[in-house]
Amino acid sequence: MSQIKRSFLIAILILVALVIEVVATFIDSHVINVTLKMIVIVIAFVVIVLAFQSRADRRK
Repeated sequence: MSQIKRSFLIAILILVALVIEVVATFIDSHVINVTLKMIVIVIAFVVIVLAFQSRADRRK
């Protein structure tokens, strides 16, 4: 994956995670709230992996 596409994907995923967190803040249902927070955690791990791949590609 090219560097620009990966950076764009990281930015989009961060924005999606922020939107999900804002939505989860205003939801009263505990089950839905926890589910949305788990989705945010998964997105965070994906962003971390993409960032490390990006860093590894720069070293080549």
